[in-house]
Amino acid sequence: MAAGLMLAPLSWAEVSETCVEGLGEQSLSAHIAACEAALTQSSKSDRLKVLLSLANLALKKRDYPLVTQYLEQARGARGFEQDIAAKYRYYRLLGLLHWYQKQLDIAQGHLLQARDLAEQLKDPALYAKSLNELGVIESARGQHKQALNFLQQSLHIKQSLKDDFGSAVSLSNIGLAHLRMEAYEDAERFYLEALQHYGRYTAAHPDDQQAWHSLTHLYEDLTLLYSRYQKPEKSAEYATLLIQQYRELLSADEQVRVLATLASTQMNAKQWSVAETLLAQMESLLLASPGIQQPTALLVLARFKQHQQQWSSAQGFAEQARDLAKAQQLLEHEASAWRLLAEVAQQQQRDSQALAHFQQYLQLREQFLAARYDQELGVLRQNLVREHLQRQLAETQAINEQQSAAIHRLTAYVLASLLLLLMTVSGAGVVVYRKRQQQQQLQQEIAQHRQQLLLLQADHQATNDTEEEAPTAESMASASDPSPPFKRQLVEAMISCIELWEKATQTNRVELADRSKIWTVTIDDGRLRTRSMDKYLSLDKLPAHPRWRNVVQTCHYVLAECPLSPEDRARLNSKLDAIMNSLRAQALAN
Repeated sequence: MAAGLMLAPLSWAEVSETCVEGLGEQSLSAHIAACEAALTQSSKSDRLKVLLSLANLALKKRDYPLVTQYLEQARGARGFEQDIAAKYRYYRLLGLLHWYQKQLDIAQGHLLQARDLAEQLKDPALYAKSLNELGVIESARGQHKQALNFLQQSLHIKQSLKDDFGSAVSLSNIGLAHLRMEAYEDAERFYLEALQHYGRYTAAHPDDQQAWHSLTHLYEDLTLLYSRYQKPEKSAEYATLLIQQYRELLSADEQVRVLATLASTQMNAKQWSVAETLLAQMESLLLASPGIQQPTALLVLARFKQHQQQWSSAQGFAEQARDLAKAQQLLEHEASAWRLLAEVAQQQQRDSQALAHFQQYLQLREQFLAARYDQELGVLRQNLVREHLQRQLAETQAINEQQSAAIHRLTAYVLASLLLLLMTVSGAGVVVYRKRQQQQQLQQEIAQHRQQLLLLQADHQATNDTEEEAPTAESMASASDPSPPFKRQLVEAMISCIELWEKATQTNRVELADRSKIWTVTIDDGRLRTRSMDKYLSLDKLPAHPRWRNVVQTCHYVLAECPLSPEDRARLNSKLDAIMNSLRAQALAN
């Protein structure tokens, strides 16, 4: 409170209008002081409500010791045990307090109690709010199936109540859960639907600061989504909206996270000087608020130091991010930290250490994939046929846009090099021109392989592989009795595909099956398996009527997606040509 400013004591009616219902976030300290003054004249029955309102205001201010103090007083206040509504607010605030301090398991326990109390109150709005908060906790813990169950229940209730603001919050959190599952298309759909709800609500309630606060978080998520989704123009659009609002509406902790998000998107766009400015602001906030602990901020700092080749600093930030993410049960951030540590070690030529770090990353990545398949399998089975071609075409379009941009950049670079070289050595221009032609031919070849892959998938959508593959009419028509040489060609081609994939990507066959969507990935005894693919790696296990299209699609996928050397590309192309020649010969013979 400003010196010399005297506030008249508030009546309970005024306290009800201000403390209990909240006063805007522009003067939280003044509101807390006013409500504390009201405690001296409130009745014993009203004291509990005032204390809970004070705890809520202190939580908005992120003054955690003060929140704890008010909650302890509220729990000891008269009538607490008999007042179910007060107990609901108490356990909800206690859960949020621990959530803000990254104590997820403790927060979940208190929020579950709040949900049960809301159910006793038979208040659908409070019950929906509790479900939403439980969904946020489960999403942060990586339990995406449970998160979506809570959030969808919350959304249904809020939509039945025609609550635009509440629906927008739940939709945003559903989008965040899909973003964490790397389901970017679904995340975009839910985020944009949330944006529509926010638009309607803020138009009707332009002075609701909490709504603008939540909308700022949505801008942050959309900035990050479009950065990962390779849509830089959209990312920049929402980054601009975010910059316009975050300083006025967010706490220091939230500002750190926003600055980390903005810096990361700028680094993705190769705008390193802009990123450096944002990181300087973020580090100033971290120094001013030493209690802020965010793995995201540390990871972005580590990545920037890696770009500057400050290896010791990069390693230090990455190790801090790894340990903090592990303590906060943030699997995604822990995996990212291990991968960054592996890259730094490799760049310093500490190969054995790089390999050990990368194995840690792969282990966490496998856990993520196992959780993803366990949690999304039902939804994927229902939507697989309907969404398969649409998803592939969307991905192809995004890839083509990236390749087109890469070709333009390469062309500009080569032309500039030619101009410079022609001024000194005329003969060098011919060499550069040939290199340019080779690069363009390679890009055309990659595009042709992607086109062939899409045509094969559209022509023959493979059904889920089973333990015993029975011959189909189609397979018998194309290869009624495959010859031993043809079977050998299929096996040799698949072995080459996996060898080149592992060599080029430093990942295993499970990643190949997952990314290509050609082969089925199953979970057996808690481990990811590729049983259908494995049958094509041995003549003894090869099915009697093999699905040669799957082998051909895999060859096209590896040729299109992997940065292969000319020798490796020629070797795999020869395997693919041999299969196609055998099929043509067999077709002519029939």
